[in-house]
Amino acid sequence: MCDRDENQCQGCDDVDFLVKLFNNEERWLPAKAHGSDACYDLRIRELCDTDGKSIPTFTDPGDGNIPPRWRLRAGGRYLAKTGVWLQLQHGWEGQVRARSGMAFKHGLMMVNGVGTIDAHYRGEIGAIIYASSKPDVDILYGERIAQLAFRRVPRVFLTNISDPQWNHEMEKEKASHDFCARGEGGYGSSGRV
Repeated sequence: MCDRDENQCQGCDDVDFLVKLFNNEERWLPAKAHGSDACYDLRIRELCDTDGKSIPTFTDPGDGNIPPRWRLRAGGRYLAKTGVWLQLQHGWEGQVRARSGMAFKHGLMMVNGVGTIDAHYRGEIGAIIYASSKPDVDILYGERIAQLAFRRVPRVFLTNISDPQWNHEMEKEKASHDFCARGEGGYGSSGRV
């Protein structure tokens, strides 16, 4: 938390969020690899199938110091539980994102692109992952599986307007040249190249 008073701290972005860790173990505390990183790494504590059932880890005889691990089947979807519970402040969201190294090296992607953690959510943070690679890939217990980012959420007010009013407002925008050149095009309308 920022130790300066409000008058000294205009524009200060320091924010405190409460965190609960699995078995109160510090190993699950989200951490940045470098101080200037934008995201905090999340580690895998438990792997669940699409029915929510926990998948047991395995070890091979003679593995030596290799931690227990899970085998993710190519084409499989999984929930990676991280051992982290957050209490975000109102006006903030958490975002669970894929780690680029896991995507590039192992073909692991976030099924939903970016997972949103709303300020009122109090469950364990999880990453919904898809194993796109062939062959199957092994993930170690405690391995960094995803990233956690924090973003402010502005208060937005949406106003329902009738069609005639909408058409009138659109015509005014077009006439003033403030109307976006893209118009109603979208969903690939600008082509691929």
